[in-house]
Amino acid sequence: MGPEGCSESSGGLDESDAHVDDDENGVKLVGTCVIPTPDMELPGYSCCGNEGTRSFCNCLDMGSIRCVRQHVMEAREALRGNLGRKIFEELGFCDMGEEVAKKWNEEEEQTFHEVVLSNAASEGKNFWDHLPAIFPSRTKKDLVSYYFNVYMLRKRAKQNRFEPAKH
Repeated sequence: MGPEGCSESSGGLDESDAHVDDDENGVKLVGTCVIPTPDMELPGYSCCGNEGTRSFCNCLDMGSIRCVRQHVMEAREALRGNLGRKIFEELGFCDMGEEVAKKWNEEEEQTFHEVVLSNAASEGKNFWDHLPAIFPSRTKKDLVSYYFNVYMLRKRAKQNRFEPAKH
């Protein structure tokens, strides 16, 4: 990515060669502005005050998991509106974050959690070896996507909200 959110190439292409075939991924955009750089002077980019909370948030439970999820959903919908549904999906935004969790039921999520915890690397085990057998209908992409978009993000969110007991 270069300035203004445009892709760059060190190859000898001129601007008339903006679209180059890429065997694995279809069409690769070179020299085409995909997502412009935001204007950092806009109020939306200076929204965070103390401890990373939004200064314009009016939620009664400001900073809670529910509040954060609501604002992420609002930002996601605004992005979908700005990009359009087709580009939003082509860029893979429909398969990120909590949207991935909607494709798993509560029992599957609990089983995933148990498999990861019971096959810790610290015990010389590898949970990735066990997940495909436990979830035969899920692809490797599904498992990896769930791990990074849901499991790890929830784990980090819980860790970030942990407050040690005061003595």
